[in-house]
Amino acid sequence: MLLEPALKEYPLLHIRIKPALQFFGLFVSLLLISCAQLVGAAETEKLRIGILAFRSLESTQQQWQETLKHLDRVLPQYDLELQILFMDSMTEAVHKQQLDFILTQPEHYILLRSSSGVSASATLMPVSDKQPLARFAGVIVALADRPELNSLDAIRGQRVAAVHSHSLGAYRIQHWTLNQAGIRLPQDVQSLTFTGQPQDKAIEMLLSRQVDVAFVRSGVLESMVQAGKLSMDQLQIIHPQQHAELPLIHSTPLIPEWAFAAMPSLDPLVVRDVTQALFTISPDSLAARSGGYFGFIPPVDYAGLEHILLELRVHPDRISHFDMRDFVDKYLSEIILALVLSILIAATWVSYDIRQRKKRAANLRIAAAAFNTHEAITITDENNQILRVNEAFTRITGYSEEEVVGHNPSIFSSGYHHQDFYKAMWHALNTQGYWEGEIWNRRKNGEIFPEHLSITKVPGTHAVQFNFVASFSDITQAKESKEIIEHLSLYDQLTGLANVDLLRDRIHSALTRSSMQDHSFALILIDLKNFKLVNDSLGRRAGDQLLREVATRLTEALPVYSSLARLAADEFVILCEFREHSAEQALFDIEHLTKDLERVFMVPFSIEAEAVYTQANMGIVHCADADSTADELLKRADLAKNQSKFNSHSSISFYDPAMQQQVDQVVQLENDLRQALEHNQLRLFFQPQYNQHRQITGCEALIRWEHPIRGLISPADFIPLAESSDLILLIGDFVIASACQKLTIWQQHPFTATWTLAINISARQFQCSDFAERVLGHITDTNAPANRLKLELTESLLIDYTDEAVTKMNHLKQAGIRFSLDDFGTGFSSLSYLKKLPFDQIKVDKAFIHDLLNNQSDEAIIRSVLAMGEAFGMNVIAEGVETEQQLQKLEALGCYFYQGFYFSKPLSDNQLLTCIAQFSTEPSDDLGI
Repeated sequence: MLLEPALKEYPLLHIRIKPALQFFGLFVSLLLISCAQLVGAAETEKLRIGILAFRSLESTQQQWQETLKHLDRVLPQYDLELQILFMDSMTEAVHKQQLDFILTQPEHYILLRSSSGVSASATLMPVSDKQPLARFAGVIVALADRPELNSLDAIRGQRVAAVHSHSLGAYRIQHWTLNQAGIRLPQDVQSLTFTGQPQDKAIEMLLSRQVDVAFVRSGVLESMVQAGKLSMDQLQIIHPQQHAELPLIHSTPLIPEWAFAAMPSLDPLVVRDVTQALFTISPDSLAARSGGYFGFIPPVDYAGLEHILLELRVHPDRISHFDMRDFVDKYLSEIILALVLSILIAATWVSYDIRQRKKRAANLRIAAAAFNTHEAITITDENNQILRVNEAFTRITGYSEEEVVGHNPSIFSSGYHHQDFYKAMWHALNTQGYWEGEIWNRRKNGEIFPEHLSITKVPGTHAVQFNFVASFSDITQAKESKEIIEHLSLYDQLTGLANVDLLRDRIHSALTRSSMQDHSFALILIDLKNFKLVNDSLGRRAGDQLLREVATRLTEALPVYSSLARLAADEFVILCEFREHSAEQALFDIEHLTKDLERVFMVPFSIEAEAVYTQANMGIVHCADADSTADELLKRADLAKNQSKFNSHSSISFYDPAMQQQVDQVVQLENDLRQALEHNQLRLFFQPQYNQHRQITGCEALIRWEHPIRGLISPADFIPLAESSDLILLIGDFVIASACQKLTIWQQHPFTATWTLAINISARQFQCSDFAERVLGHITDTNAPANRLKLELTESLLIDYTDEAVTKMNHLKQAGIRFSLDDFGTGFSSLSYLKKLPFDQIKVDKAFIHDLLNNQSDEAIIRSVLAMGEAFGMNVIAEGVETEQQLQKLEALGCYFYQGFYFSKPLSDNQLLTCIAQFSTEPSDDLGI
């Protein structure tokens, strides 16, 4: 205003001063803007961190308060704010860009990554009992008083409570696990209720019986128990799982832990600062202990979880983003092939130079199309300096593009390969323009991993210009799968020991070393005693646990140059090489080793809170030459082991060539037994049966073999051999025929006319389709009284044979033949076949008679058998009576038929005649028997 008069008066002055004023105004404006920026820079930047709450908001806020304090100390340049949100609230806040960072469960992270572009910068690693957990799982739980809900299939038709349809640990992973078992949600359940957060609500609904089954995340039950809200006695876990990585209760496969992710609009430097601050949290810090976690680690691979979400059809890319890119990914090879063919056809119509240019352009288009595939891609220049990498490269190696551009790929070197390996690679690239193979490289975190790498040399417009395009994939999982397959083919799945195939290879190698280095080795075959008893009494799971415990102890007892294998169900083999000892010293070492092995079995095994004692038979073969084969050595060890079962003073036996002779003798015994049938060397002995008046009511026929060289042979020595072949059928026919002949003779004399004759029937004999016809045929041929013949059948013979047994027994019963149930009470005694089968008599096994006077259980069993006999109209006979006291006790209990050494041992024909003469008033010569 002051200059205005002057300017009007002096126009030239106006022309010169006006630009100066304009410049001055611009300078002042820039100065003001700079001051504003400085003032803004002096202010701390506010960052909002959202944390997903899976329990109450208050407890979650308290859990993460110390972590916030730690971040405030490490990052004073930022104003940090925690926002504790449930899932729906967090999703809304992310979509409205009201958060800068989020810490959420993996599925929620994948959904937000797809919808809002968030990216993970770290993964939370919780802790349980001071053990870091990189994974978690889901829990499927029911009330303990619902024992029928003990499997996944039992969930069908039940009422189910879950937290949220998007809750990974409290719905999704259980949904996927049930899908694998053929159970669909919600179609296969009565109802599906989503309780919302916190997850305690699902358990509360279960406890109040509003639902039958609840889904929660691993760790919730333990937290509720620790807070005093719950007792584990109230619950039962459905489909419980055990993984070394996760000591918490869980029912599903493991999945990655929570992701810490940043919004896409956030400055990368800010993301770096916050992420590095998280990495500084140590496990023993107050933040980690208060938060209940071990720390934060670089982001893990969430590909497995994406596969689960794809199977559940809840992955956002599968639902709403199937477009031309997906089409290209699926049919990439077909598109490339069509494109190459099109280029070749078009190139034939132009000059050579144009064909070359089009071919190079096609290669560049192919490289561009392939650049965003799941394989990592690296492009370098002619000096091998990295120009560009794709996202898959960052995911696999951990390096961002900014960290590697301008560097040589040698920064990934693992140090596993010799320089000759790289020289051969470069020779192939320079001469052939291509190299492909497997190589070990190093990730950013220092981890060494295998990759399948292919490198192509791509020429440029000039001879001195070219690029290298390398593509690779992480084959860690493929190698692990191959190792697992190889392990399954060579190792026992239960114990982890070598199986018989790997054992044969090791024996073969030992034989080879023995021949080349002049040393010996030994095989020790270990067979557990009474292993079947453990299975039968405690169950097969307990038996499996016992085998694992035995394997562990035997492994700990192994000396140097030794290995352990599992040969069969309850058999183990130790291969022990003596590479530095003489044969004599080797025998001394074997003796010491067997003593160590015996001590292994002196201490009881703890199986399902039970002390289980077991012993072992050991067969040892010492090999000092290479002329044998693996199978021959195993056969010798087995022979020695079998021999140890018969030793009275020791359960250890060394292989002796005489053992083979024993096997040969068994074969000879079988041949002799066939001859015995042809030459009438078998005899029947008779053990009388008495009533309460000390009167003979009949006999039991017992077979003996009068061998021309070995003398009288007990049936215990040849009947098992006969039962393993068809000889038992011939022997059975002989016994039935001889018994019928004896009954015919007894029928002719008043003293023996009322006697019955009991004969034992073997399982193979009874199971013959023509058994009944053969018995009736012998009765007809001898004119024997059918009502005096008694067939004794054992419980074990009838367990899996009831229906057919009813038909056969009824057929014989109609002819008058009687039946006795032998060895009753020693097997799986069942009232069902007592009701179905037409038995006339029950025979109490001598095992219950032996300790009758001192064992109340035996007395109770005999009382029960007598009561059942009376109820079913059967008489009861006790065998194995040896003392007057036993007899009196049986009489007092109401048992009136007996058999045993107290009355008489088994008698030959002549001895029976003498016995009859003592009771009969007829002259013995007149009996004719």
